[in-house]
Amino acid sequence: MNEDKPNYYAIIPALVRYDPELKPNEKLLYGEITSLTNKTGECYATNKYFANLYEVELETISRWIKHLKDFGYIDTEIVYKNGTKEIETKIKNQTDNVISRRFKILIVSVIVC
Repeated sequence: MNEDKPNYYAIIPALVRYDPELKPNEKLLYGEITSLTNKTGECYATNKYFANLYEVELETISRWIKHLKDFGYIDTEIVYKNGTKEIETKIKNQTDNVISRRFKILIVSVIVC
């Protein structure tokens, strides 16, 4: 195993794993975000960190994060490093909110159909 790579577990809920709208690497990124999430549900890893980790371009990570955000799995907030204009993005895990919202949508779909 590459010693530069993290050595910890990631948990990807079934709701994320089986979402046909998400690409496989977006699901992996979600797992990475959850494994880096602190006790308040926030992750401060940068896009550059993820790009280096997965050996992809920064734009690719940005698209994956946007897609996860568009589907409500995460929320992002732009935070500037103290005294600079350097951006440090804060990512919040939103799975619990999505599960309840999607569950309600599924119930409504069944009733309507």
